[in-house]
Amino acid sequence: SKSQEGKCERCWNYREAVGKDAAHPTLCDRCLEAIR
Repeated sequence: SKSQEGKCERCWNYREAVGKDAAHPTLCDRCLEAIR
């Protein structure tokens, strides 16, 4: 459900991976790859 997933502030998609990265807690896994 949407409430379980975080909203990525870069792409605005709701993804489970949002919040997993301590350095970028507001980004999803796809955006983390894009900015690396």
